[in-house]
Amino acid sequence: MRVDVSLPSFILLVHLASSFLEGCSGEVVVLLQTLTGSVPSGNFSYYKLSRSGNIRLVLRTLKGDADVYVSATTLHPTYEDYDLKSTTYGDEILDIGEYLSRPVGIGIYGHPLYQNDTSYEFDIWLDTSEVEDPWRTETEKTEPSFGKLYPGEDAENESLLWKLFIGILKVAVDIMI
Repeated sequence: MRVDVSLPSFILLVHLASSFLEGCSGEVVVLLQTLTGSVPSGNFSYYKLSRSGNIRLVLRTLKGDADVYVSATTLHPTYEDYDLKSTTYGDEILDIGEYLSRPVGIGIYGHPLYQNDTSYEFDIWLDTSEVEDPWRTETEKTEPSFGKLYPGEDAENESLLWKLFIGILKVAVDIMI
């Protein structure tokens, strides 16, 4: 018995399996919705995504060639007006980071190379794992005062310095007048 699995589906399956095996790390990937549809050649079908968080879109073309375009500025992205896109031949995988403002518009485009309708299946996944900032240093992670202007000083001492500075300025202005 032979089972044909596309590369993006295999990658997603491996990712899910590793998420399951690493359950202690808190990584969870949840399938939110699966949509099926078709789009005429050279046209778009549109969807609106309001869900926040890290979202992975997996678009499997069943017939023809479908491409996906995403925009945070318009609910009707095009091949000229978009923020993210995946336009390969075959299956498309696109990650929408939590940094992208919601709602986002998702456009599925039926490539004009195929004269008939393009049919597709569209999975929407939510990745709830915590993504660590690669630029954050160990000092920032462990020391709560890191990045403050005056580490170790509280607001009371800061206001005392401010009052002293204002007092000196008042004396200087009085002397000049």
